Amino acid sequence: MSEAKFKSDPNGLHFAAGALIGGVTGLLLTNFGYGEWNSAVTGLIATCVVGAMKAFRDASHYPQSTALKNGALIAAGGLITPLMLLI
Repeated sequence: MSEAKFKSDPNGLHFAAGALIGGVTGLLLTNFGYGEWNSAVTGLIATCVVGAMKAFRDASHYPQSTALKNGALIAAGGLITPLMLLI
């Protein structure tokens, strides 16, 4: 067996987290009886808020460009939510 570690893409993790947050929020709201459009937009807003908070939190630990990129990747992952729920 090789001792080499599996190389993962850290950008993919932030994007996937945004898609998960937005998707779960949208699907839960749809199951609770909200309209598809309202659920999709609420999921998108949730990922934007989480992305902004992640960027603000990371700004004290990482360079500002890295913190902004991490937050933007989370918000970009949430852009999938309205498309998937409305198709």
